[in-house]
Order: sequence, then C-alpha cells, then structure tokens
Amino acid sequence: MQKQKHFRTFLGLAILILAAGLLVAVLFKSEGNGPDEDGESAISESDLALESINYTETRDGVPRWSLKAESASHDLGEGVTRIENIRMVFYDVPELGEVTLTARSGEMQQDPRVILLKGDVAAENGSNFSFYADQVSIDPERRLIRTEEPVRILYQNMNIYGRGMNLEIDERKLTVLSRVETLIDPEKVR
Repeated sequence: MQKQKHFRTFLGLAILILAAGLLVAVLFKSEGNGPDEDGESAISESDLALESINYTETRDGVPRWSLKAESASHDLGEGVTRIENIRMVFYDVPELGEVTLTARSGEMQQDPRVILLKGDVAAENGSNFSFYADQVSIDPERRLIRTEEPVRILYQNMNIYGRGMNLEIDERKLTVLSRVETLIDPEKVR
C-alpha cells in the first residue's frame, strides 16, 4: 500500500515536471526558436530526464532496497526508465547484512516491475561474498537476481565460474545454472 503511494507520488511529480517542460518547449517553439545549431530539436527523445536520482523502497517504514543513479531518462510510451552509473543496495539480508550492486547502465520497467543492470555488474556484501557479470535482471519485490550470462562468484575461499545464476537474496540461495567450475584456494582452507 505504501509502495503504491510512493509510486503515485513519483508519477505525479514526473507528470508535473513533464507538463512544465512541454509548456516551456511549446512557448519557445511558438517564439520562432527552431532546431539548434546542429539541426536537432532541443527536446530529447525521452519524456523526462533527471540527474542524480535516489530512490528507496520501504515496507512498514523499514527500507527494503535503494537505488542511486547519476542520471535517468523516462520514456512514457515504453514505460521504461534508462539509468546510468548505478548503485543498488538490498537491506537486511539474513546473515549477509547489506548486498550492494553496481553497474554502468540499466533499465527500470514498471510492468512487470523489473530492473535490468548492464555493464560491469558487481555485487558484494562487504565481507565474504561477491559476484560479477555483464548483465543481471532483478525482481525487487521477490528480491531475486538472475542472469543467463557468464558469472564469477567469490565466496570465502572459492572462485565459482558458470553460465547463468539465480540468487534468492532473502533465502540466501544461489544456483549456478550450467558450466560450473569451482576453484578452491588451498591456502585458505580451514
């Protein structure tokens, strides 16, 4: 319920900003301002663009996850928000604490609600777990991270390589889907 309230507030704010931007664009266009020096329209392909976003989703007043990005642009027709230089944190993960993901770019889709991270995706909990992939999809409601791409997982004294992964965050259940290879560092074996 509170998540819907946050989404409605964000959507209302986005619509107001979009309407103001369109009004300014129409006023400038009617004053004879045409294309810029390069011959391109001053209005970008996106319906809404923001710099330095910070979104936190809560449940019963407790943060579940947050997403920070250097920039975002939203296309109302596609229902997709494109984001750049991302840092996403899942809070209160059993026995792991916080899990932080970073990526160069990504997309947030509203229906179904999925976050796609691309480019040098890295995740870690700050102590003994991390993984690396080129691309992952995240279902934030189910707190599920998936990829079909090659993945490298570091856990304690092991390097695990494979293709495809499912990570159920709250259950701390990790499944590597195929081509699994594990290397154990004998220096770190207890």
